[in-house]
Amino acid sequence: MPTASLLAIGNELLNGAVRDVNLFSLSQHLTRIGFSVKYAAMVRDVPAEIARVLLFLLAQQPDVLLCSGGLGPTADDLTLSALAQALHVPLALNSAAEALVERHYDRLLAQHYLTQRGPAFARQKMATLPRGAYPLPNPVGTAPGVKLEHQETLIYILPGVPAELEAIFATSVAPELLRHFNPGIWAEHSLRVHCD
Repeated sequence: MPTASLLAIGNELLNGAVRDVNLFSLSQHLTRIGFSVKYAAMVRDVPAEIARVLLFLLAQQPDVLLCSGGLGPTADDLTLSALAQALHVPLALNSAAEALVERHYDRLLAQHYLTQRGPAFARQKMATLPRGAYPLPNPVGTAPGVKLEHQETLIYILPGVPAELEAIFATSVAPELLRHFNPGIWAEHSLRVHCD
């Protein structure tokens, strides 16, 4: 049975401002498609801490590592830089990711949700990925998900916004996992007892 580890990233999760639902839903989804979830962790938006926990989880050699949070345009969205630091690879503007981000802005402008594109550096930040990474389309939001392979582990970095995470998982991650692995079968039984 293939194995998975999970990491949720964000100060808001650990100071009680936001209740994490991503670890719960990812655990459910992975279990239902035949994965065994071995570890789940939460960490604050501190690059050195994110890198340390990523390295710990990778050292357990899961088949898949899924992370949520820290992909947006703001200064506290540090997941990709921490991943690059942990794996000793550079960050670079990714043209495929840049195209995904710009297409999303095109849609927002066409639908009149925005009147201008906003700062270029913010859009470029969401399209700057660790070397060797691939962007995953985000059907709901702006920041693409990210896929990267490290040794024998497939790493997926997904947005922390639950609707965006769910959309990318359903459209990109789950189909890839089912193609790439031979997951087991998950079954659930219930027993109803009537007492008189």
